[in-house]
Amino acid sequence: MKKVATLTKSEALFADLCASRKVPCKRIEEGITRTADYEVTLDGVLAYVEVKQLDPNKRDRKVNAQLDAVSVAPTKRVRDAIGKSYDQLKSYGERGHPCVVVLFNNAGFLRYIDSFTVTSAMFGGFGFRIALDKYRTIRLSSHGFFGGRKLTRDTCRGISAVCVLESGGLEGLRLTAYHNPFATNPIEPAALALLAVSQLRHDAPHSGQFVPLAPRVLGE
Repeated sequence: MKKVATLTKSEALFADLCASRKVPCKRIEEGITRTADYEVTLDGVLAYVEVKQLDPNKRDRKVNAQLDAVSVAPTKRVRDAIGKSYDQLKSYGERGHPCVVVLFNNAGFLRYIDSFTVTSAMFGGFGFRIALDKYRTIRLSSHGFFGGRKLTRDTCRGISAVCVLESGGLEGLRLTAYHNPFATNPIEPAALALLAVSQLRHDAPHSGQFVPLAPRVLGE
């Protein structure tokens, strides 16, 4: 039997974002099979959205209460959220629809989801390789994304973009989008601009010896 679940904070905020930007948004009823959270219409294209939020775990609550630890990028948690979202979105991607993962930090300021966190979760941990040359001098041989890759040419290609939803501050609700260069069904930046205030893309995150950490900002 289908039912509509109680909205999480992030799901409600995403619906508010769509309403404020006049983007048609339909909540999808839960059923026996895995479903996305929302169906949205972006420039005439039906896209499907899975919203995931990082809720405070036991360690978060302890740290937030003590405020005596440094911030640690929640890369693994974001990577896990992307993987779980793909399970919900896979069937829509197989039918040719763009699919978007929306992430929201509900775990406190020490779990801020920044560009480093998202790109590392998508493409792998960023690192450096050094080597000794013939003069026994240490030199940088390469840098780029290495282990822990979630989005590759062979995996999770049904995800068109990973987005971060933020609320509060002078700008209020805002969505930042990170395009998946390996997507089977890419979403056009002009269409996603109906929701996202900023869009970024790594054109070739797994090729070459010297891959930059920072993605390219679209529209600049």
